[in-house]
Amino acid sequence: PKPQNPKCMDIINMLSKIARQAQLALKATPKTRGMSVENLPVINPKVWMDLTRNGQSAGKVVFEVYEDRTPEIAYNFAAFFNGLAESNRSYVGTKFASGMPGHGVNGGSLPVETMYGEENLGASMTRVADENLLQSHNKRGIVTMTNDGDNSNGSEFLITFDTATYLDGYNNVVGEVVQGLNVLDEMENDCNREGQVGAEWEVAAVGQM
Repeated sequence: PKPQNPKCMDIINMLSKIARQAQLALKATPKTRGMSVENLPVINPKVWMDLTRNGQSAGKVVFEVYEDRTPEIAYNFAAFFNGLAESNRSYVGTKFASGMPGHGVNGGSLPVETMYGEENLGASMTRVADENLLQSHNKRGIVTMTNDGDNSNGSEFLITFDTATYLDGYNNVVGEVVQGLNVLDEMENDCNREGQVGAEWEVAAVGQM
């Protein structure tokens, strides 16, 4: 497909931020009412995906996206759920094809994106720069962007099955699972030490709350 005009993407990004600021203003409490919009606390968005296992419904996983800590990478990740990714790209139809017990499971791999065969592109058909690498992979259910080097974040991500602090400083934490840890349990049970997933886990639907 023909790449979208970068100016159009800038306008979309700006409108998204304005909408977020308006949402925050509407949710202002007596304590925050009267503060400038720029100083209002960020309310992190939540996105979700419905999963199937071998073609059968396997439940819903909800993520809190850390817009307050990594705003650019958070916007990129959420765009694959809320329809803002270029060329209508989304996580629907993608599979969790590799994973390892005690480590995590990999998702978000989209088909080859360009005539040059480049994969793992972000919502705007480019790679996204690293942002706030101080965030820690300190518990089960952390969502982190996978990459192939510095400033190479795209669509692919990993959900941790346990603490994975060995990823700190290398991978960008973008959020965490806030609902559906039981689904994560099932996924981990299907993974083996060779990095294979013994069942077909696929994203059936996505959205933003």
